[in-house]
Amino acid sequence: SPGSNFHVYIGHAQAVNKYFGKEVDNWIRGKSFASDIIEVGMVIGETGHAEAYQNWDDDVKEETICEMAHDLVEQMEETCWYDMYKPAYANVAANLMYGFSQGVEYEVDILECKSDNNETFYDVFGDILSDDTMSSVH
Repeated sequence: SPGSNFHVYIGHAQAVNKYFGKEVDNWIRGKSFASDIIEVGMVIGETGHAEAYQNWDDDVKEETICEMAHDLVEQMEETCWYDMYKPAYANVAANLMYGFSQGVEYEVDILECKSDNNETFYDVFGDILSDDTMSSVH
């Protein structure tokens, strides 16, 4: 039916942001650490994604995982208090997508993920990532 792909896309975005938002809140409150978020990402990867990823070329797997890591943070740029919460967004995105990569059995060094303008995740966010995140995602 017309628009069905759009509805699938929107539904998927809402599901991703549900987990992302919850983990950002937990991170800000000090209730969540890298290992907790990696575990959530791993479950998301294993559930409904691992099978699909088995059929993709390695470069496509890496590109989609890296793009999502950057996009999770960038989507928040126009929100209130972005600058204050940017460290939480970056840490949660890195850990969530690293766990996701493990869940789909294609581990990616999130710090080396390139953005659309060819900057690595580390180039863009390295100065605001926690030591816990830095030691966990690569």
